[in-house]
Amino acid sequence: MPPPVLSIRSLTVTFRGSGPPVPAVRGCDRDVHAGEVLGIVGESGSGKSVTALAAAGLLPPNAAVSGSILLAGREVVGAAPATLRRMRGQDIGLVFPDPAMTLNPLLPVGRQITEGEVAHGRLRPASAWRWRRPSRPPARASSSTVETAPRSSERGQSSRRRAARLRLPAATPRTQQPHRP
Repeated sequence: MPPPVLSIRSLTVTFRGSGPPVPAVRGCDRDVHAGEVLGIVGESGSGKSVTALAAAGLLPPNAAVSGSILLAGREVVGAAPATLRRMRGQDIGLVFPDPAMTLNPLLPVGRQITEGEVAHGRLRPASAWRWRRPSRPPARASSSTVETAPRSSERGQSSRRRAARLRLPAATPRTQQPHRP
């Protein structure tokens, strides 16, 4: 069997603040192979989100992380910010449950879908503009979804959630982590 795309070993995350340290994840071990789907289920505050954010290297500075997270064979824990930026969009992507948190309400959805491609050098800004035009929307988006700002979408939350999910296939990461279904 080939090595897992995502391998988490002995992951422990503790948040430091003004009070005593708060343990959020203790000794998590998981493997995800290509084509597999892993669902993490638990009570509120059980560390599901912290585990997903740790795998993407997106924890805040007050998080103390120990253990190992191998993403496509590269270590995430302790990786340099530039390395983590290259991994995001190429090796991992997150879909957050509330698109209002991830989409800028003032920018057209199409621009936000292609910004990852531009940031990772897979698409030039001029090409991104042509791709975002209504005549060439992505396969799962209507012209109106691509050209409007998320706040003005007539379909509301469902349309904004669909637009947020379009950002992942545009970036084609190896591992996609929907934060919640």
